[in-house]
Parts: sequence; C-alpha cells; structure tokens
Amino acid sequence: MKKIISKIKVDNTVFIFTEMHQTVSLTIVPASKEQYVNYEDNSATDGMVQLAVAGDIRFSAYSSGDTMRNSQTANTLRYIDQKTSDDGSFFYIDTYLKDFKGLDVVSHLKYDKQNCVTVSYNELTNNTENDVLIEKLDSFSISGITPYADGKSNLRLYKMFGNWSAEGRINCQKIECLGLEQSWANYGIRVERINAIGSMPIKRYFPFICIEDQDFNTFWGVYSEAPYSWDMEVSRYNRYISVSGGTEDFEHGHYRKKIRKGEKYVTTKAYLTVCDKTPDDVFNNLRHGLRSSQYSEKEKDIPIIYNEFCHSWGNPTENNVIEAAKKAKELGAEYFVIDAGWYCENKSGNWDRTIGDYVPYEKSFPSGIKHTADMLRNNGLIPGIWFEIECVSIYSDFYKNHSELLLKKDGNIIVSGSRAFLDFRKKEVRKHLKKTVIDFLNDNGFGYIKIDYNDCLGLGCDGEESYGAALESNMKAVTEFIEEIRSSIPDVIIEICSSGGHRLEPWFLERCDMVSFSDAHECHEGAIVAANVNRLVPTYKNQIWGVVSNDYSEEEIRYSLVKTLYGRLCISGDIAGLSSEKYSIVSSFSDFYNSVKYILKNDRLIILTDTSGLKYLDPIGTQASLKISEDRSGALLIVHGFNNSTPFELTDDFLTDYEIESVFSGPNTEIIKADNRIRIALSDFDATAIHLKKKTK
Repeated sequence: MKKIISKIKVDNTVFIFTEMHQTVSLTIVPASKEQYVNYEDNSATDGMVQLAVAGDIRFSAYSSGDTMRNSQTANTLRYIDQKTSDDGSFFYIDTYLKDFKGLDVVSHLKYDKQNCVTVSYNELTNNTENDVLIEKLDSFSISGITPYADGKSNLRLYKMFGNWSAEGRINCQKIECLGLEQSWANYGIRVERINAIGSMPIKRYFPFICIEDQDFNTFWGVYSEAPYSWDMEVSRYNRYISVSGGTEDFEHGHYRKKIRKGEKYVTTKAYLTVCDKTPDDVFNNLRHGLRSSQYSEKEKDIPIIYNEFCHSWGNPTENNVIEAAKKAKELGAEYFVIDAGWYCENKSGNWDRTIGDYVPYEKSFPSGIKHTADMLRNNGLIPGIWFEIECVSIYSDFYKNHSELLLKKDGNIIVSGSRAFLDFRKKEVRKHLKKTVIDFLNDNGFGYIKIDYNDCLGLGCDGEESYGAALESNMKAVTEFIEEIRSSIPDVIIEICSSGGHRLEPWFLERCDMVSFSDAHECHEGAIVAANVNRLVPTYKNQIWGVVSNDYSEEEIRYSLVKTLYGRLCISGDIAGLSSEKYSIVSSFSDFYNSVKYILKNDRLIILTDTSGLKYLDPIGTQASLKISEDRSGALLIVHGFNNSTPFELTDDFLTDYEIESVFSGPNTEIIKADNRIRIALSDFDATAIHLKKKTK
C-alpha cells in the first residue's frame, strides 16, 4: 500500500511525499487542485532521488540503453527524516534518505514564495567504507503525473528548441504522439529524453520541460541549470508520468565520477513550478524565479549598450570607434563595446584566425587600446571589449607554442573547426588568463567584458574517471575564472555570449549581468526569436541587438529596434552614417525605451499570437505580445508585421483600466483604442510599440 509521509502546503503549492515498497516519491500539485488528487491509487511512483552507481542492477522493462532511472541504488534509498523551515521569503524542505551501503542523500527543496518556484538539488555524502563511482545523480525527480481522478487525463508535453539563430521555438505534442502512452499490461518503459552533450548547452534544446494536464488545467514546468552535458527524461512505466533531470548520465554522456569515502557531492539546481492557469504562468514563474544579483549599481537601470560589430564587422579601429562614440552617447548609450577583431594583424581577413593571441593591433589602434578606452570614458561611456576566453585558434601563436595547456581526448588535442580549447583545470591557464584578460581590463580601463564562446568541445576530455566528469571539472573551473574576473574588478559588467544564445541557461544567467539572446540580428526571424527567448530569460538580462544601417528602410529600422523590447536595448550598426531621418527614428526609439524601462525591469510577458508553426525564413502574419509591469501601473504592447501582415486586435477587460501614454510607430500604422479593445494595422515588416498607463481614479 502507498503511504503518505507528508503533505506540505506552501501558498498555492502542495508537496506530497509518499512511500511505496519503501521507495520515496514526490508529487507536486497546485493547492487549488488538491481536492482532485487520488490518494487511494496504489500504482507505483518513481523515487524522488534518481541515483545510479557502477555495478547497480538495472531496472527491467527493457530500460537498458534508454534510461538509467530506477536503478538498484535509487530503489534502495530509504526514508530517514524530513525537516522544514521558513525564513519569510523561502520555505525549505529537506528530506533525508539512506541506502543499505551507507550512501546518504539529502533532497533540498527551496520554495520561493514570491515567484511560486521551487529550487531543487541533491546532496550526496559517501559514508560507505569504499570509494563509489556514481553514474547518475539528478537534480530533481517528480512523479505521479497526473495524480488526479483515474489518471487518464489528456496530457501534452512542451519542449523548447535551441538551434543557432532560431532559439526558443516551442514544440507542443500530446504524450501519445511521443510514445508515452502506457501499455495494455503496464509493462515496458516509455522514455522521451531531451539533452545536450558538451560545453554548448542550448545547441538543440533548452533544459526546459512543461507537462500540461488539459482536463484539470495543471502545468508542471522545469528549467534546469545546464553548464555542461545535461538531460531531462519524461518516462512512463504505468499510469504515472515521471520527470527528472540534471547532469547527463554515464550511458548517454559518459559521466562517471568517483566520490571518495567521506566526500560530499552537490548537484546542479533545477527550478520547478506548478500552476493552474496558462503556459505563460509557467514561463513567467520560472524566469522570475531565476532573478539573480545585479552586480553593479548601474545595472539596476538597465542602460543602453552600443556594440560596434555590425559596423566594423570584425575590424574595429580607433577611428571608427571614435566616430561612433559621440553618436552612441547622443542616443543614450552608457556602454560601448569593442567587439571581435581588435587584436593582432588580421592577415587572412578573418577575425577568428588569431583567437588566443590577444595583443591589440597597432595599425588599428595606433595610439594604443588604452587611449581608445580613455576616449570612451571621456565621452561618458563605459568601455567594453570582447574576449573568447576558452578557445584558441589553431592558426594562433598560442596554439603553436602551448599545446600542453589545451584540452585533450585520448591524448589528442580536441579541435572543432579551427578552435582548440584551454584546460581551465591547469594553474598555468588561469595564470595566463589573469594576465591576458584581468590585468588587460584593469590596465586599460575597461569596465565591461563580453565573453563569447563559439564552438563545442563535445563529449568531454581526458584527466578524470570519465570524459563527462572531466568536462564537468573544466566547466566549473571556467565559471570560477569568471567569478575571479568579478572579484578582481567588482564593478565590471559581464556579458555571456555563445554564438548568440547557446548558453541561455540558469547557471550562466546567475553568473553574468546579461546574455546575448541570439545571432539573429539582421534577419526577420530575429523578432520571433527575441519573443521566444524572453519566455525564459529575464528581460533585464536579455541583451537584444537593434541593428541599424543607412541601407535599411525606415520600416526595417523600426522592425529591428522594436524587437529589443523583449529584452534590453543594444544598438549596433553604422550610427554615424545614418541620414538625419533615420537617425531621428533611432533617437526617438531610445527615448521610448527609456520611458518604458520601469516595465522591462520585472515584467509579466503574455504571448498573444502563436508563432510556433511559422517558417522563420518566411514568416507570415503578425506577432503580438503584452508586457505588464510588476505593480501593474504600466503595460507595453509589442507588434511585428510579417509577410501579408494582418491587423491585430485584442479585446480584454484589462484594457479598460489603461490609456495610451505614448507610441513608437510608423506613419502608415493605424491604432484604434476604445474601452476594452485595441486594434493595430501595420505594413509588412514594420513594427510598433504602444505604452499603456493605468488610468488615475
């Protein structure tokens, strides 16, 4: 019989801990739905800690090769104790488990009362008499989906694709279409797994999953830290769906790690939410639950950035920086970023040929790079500069002279394309980078660093029990170095970029001031990508480029700029070469952005149109979204027209309390606002943004 260990209600969330065959499981439901939970059902649920060690007997039902869940160790973890505490902002639930060999696990759940998000992670201590090789230890595992009625609810699974310059596309399918329907005999494991292998976590998928019970209007959502190889598994053995995830396992990611006698190991974190309204609530809960420190006081005002890359295209010079700086300041920028190509002689015409040899190119900066940074400071701008700290070009002098400092696999240097990878576990690498990066920033007066990363090192590297464990150690050392940059330069602004959006996950979000949303800067699909990425990335950390050029039409300039309202504004392009008319458009948008920043700092995002089925290269129709400020005093309606743009109309009682404060739009845009209705008609590949203010009574 299934035994209830505890039911813990915190605000609108109920945590249900059960035990069957001595295996402890966790189910989470909204408090509004607890009345429908079938506590009489005795179908088995999976363990709340998914742990496998070398030599484990594997779960049957044809699971080998598909999943390492429910291994011998996971199923022999026994309940010992549970402790709760409350500090006013967070509610803590710590569940203590132990297996027969002496492995102790604490499941930590930290519930954020403000955002209805639970942070989950596991802590393993080896109290056996021997070293233990773990082959799987997930950050979270929830089971009992769906716990309602007879368990035959209509379930759908949401995934979010990565993919270069197409980040954030939503995919929603019925579980039957994914092969997750239970069998006639309740036998044979069903598994749907999403994952990424290597050092670029958002290559194929975001570490995100949401399951919807359509009959009971319940959504279970998860967004997990994923700085290196990760996976999430949706599995089914009987009536219940289970979801778990964390660092990739041995069978799929070559992850096997030795935990010595007396040692402790702590997993990455996962962010969980359950709600009873819409998918938008899942996304808003998760991204607000990720709110991390804004390390600089200046960042609290999410100032405008100017990045010169789409002007120089990898060939920045003292002259073109000086030329753009004055205009950038006029447009309200406070950061000016010198992007790739500032270093070494660019003999081949490719900025990536000399990555790793970070010596300012004298012909481009004849007065020295410090002079250029000082000039930016004198113009009231914080100077920023680009580095790719983890990689070196195979054509660089560093590669030729320091092969001993590069990551290897089976004794061979790992090379992807033209990039090799530094071994951050080595003191010599950290010493080299302190001089090359930290001392460079300090000595030349840079207050902003863009840290890019443009290839993936794959399964892992040599040096530890497994390729995956070595990859984990190297990536932890990378983040330690990023933290060293911050501790050495406390006010430094850190931007994380990875071919645009390949590191849009909570681990890196926590450690930086902002992230690059994508490389979809100049293309039409950039507006779709910007909206989708904003679902999971907090707006104040979501840097989006508004690229402008005198070659663009006025409509194209508006289209590019308005998409930045899904994040924070970064202007790029030849701003000094714009005509007075086009410069005026950019200037007007800068003023509009500053007027709505109070909304962007902590907005609730509602996607009003479904773009999941659009062809990104040939989008048709209209995209619209609504952002509402935290105190509901203001709102922002963002509308983009694609091919065959159709008028967008919203009818909602919400609108009766608001009036139009200001508009950024073109002369051919038609806007009608009356009571609870608003209608916008605009030209193909044009855009508009409408600032709504709550009426005063």
